[in-house]
Amino acid sequence: MHSAMSPASPPWRFRLIALTVLSLVVVVAVLVRAAAARTRDTTARAQLLGELRRLDDQQAAWDARHGTFARQFGATENDTTLAFTPTPGVELRFEASVPGGWSAIATSDRLLAAPRRCGIYRGPPAAAPHRALSAPGAVVCW
Repeated sequence: MHSAMSPASPPWRFRLIALTVLSLVVVVAVLVRAAAARTRDTTARAQLLGELRRLDDQQAAWDARHGTFARQFGATENDTTLAFTPTPGVELRFEASVPGGWSAIATSDRLLAAPRRCGIYRGPPAAAPHRALSAPGAVVCW
């Protein structure tokens, strides 16, 4: 006699349920991974914005003490160098090419999606390193 339910071959209903559960697990895994990447990008971008605001605060204090903006930043302060060390993982390019103004662009290798650069400037509009920066002191990402 031949049994209707052979242990070597599960019934088609069981296969369908197993494939459905497996599909749901894969979809949930993909969604979790996408959410983690988005959270990581949001955190990294917030870190860039914070660094630029911190630099802006220190430049304002420098301007109040010296009557002009610092021309560069470094590990130690002197007559033209602002003591400023970016947080690890943040690359900061500081520019002071316009008289009476300065600008900075921050990037991070932790960002996976655009926008990947953020910037700020003070002084005349010519100091802005990118057209997305429309107002002095505004931190904008592009």
